[in-house]
Amino acid sequence: MTRSVLFGYLLIATCLYAAGEHGARPRALDARIPQLGVVGQPFEVVLRELVRRAEGRFVIGLEVAAKPADSKAANLSFSLEDVNVEQVLVAMCSLDPRYTYAENQPGVIEVRPVNEPPVLRELLELRIDHLDLQTKQWFSNLFIRFPEFVPDLGKYLYNKATEWARRTGKALPGSPGSILGGDVIPPEVSIHLENTTVRGVLNSLSAYTLEHSTKDRGDGIPLSAKGWRVEFVPDPQAPTGLGGYVKWSAFP
Repeated sequence: MTRSVLFGYLLIATCLYAAGEHGARPRALDARIPQLGVVGQPFEVVLRELVRRAEGRFVIGLEVAAKPADSKAANLSFSLEDVNVEQVLVAMCSLDPRYTYAENQPGVIEVRPVNEPPVLRELLELRIDHLDLQTKQWFSNLFIRFPEFVPDLGKYLYNKATEWARRTGKALPGSPGSILGGDVIPPEVSIHLENTTVRGVLNSLSAYTLEHSTKDRGDGIPLSAKGWRVEFVPDPQAPTGLGGYVKWSAFP
């Protein structure tokens, strides 16, 4: 990237969004990054490094873009100093134009495909009229096992799978068991949402982990804020009824 082109990207970054009021929490896109340089790295690797440099000031929800037709996604190379997060994302998205970004909820930056896979778009915009989540759970598990905690989503996915089983005459595979357990008691999670979407639930859970993160919860165990990641892997033979698999996880 030439110096003049990079300057143009950074100038655009200051104009893309008007500085808005996000309540008590500062706008995540305005968070300062002293320095970030990468050479030939995939988009997601750079995004993870950006979160690491942020040191818990915000979280990111990543909706993974479909692979290019030639299966060769762009590798990113740039060097930035004394910039804000938005300027970094402008540079990243200019080098891999499959992606765009927005901060629709304070402290939670969504990075999503310009052209969303239709299955993911339908899934993430699924209406959730009501959600009362009261559980003891590690923050990462909230996203790794996300459909278990959102009954309307779980029902939607189950119906799709049973339709596939009925259509093909094949039995549904078993579901994976719990993970990230152990003897240590996980934190209490309590969240109530009305009139939202699956995407809104993901963002709200991420915001919750950001508000309740701590270096030491009193027993020497830290609680790190977590964003979310969702990816659709096409597979016509998948027993999901979706034409592929949806992978849920925490980010990073």
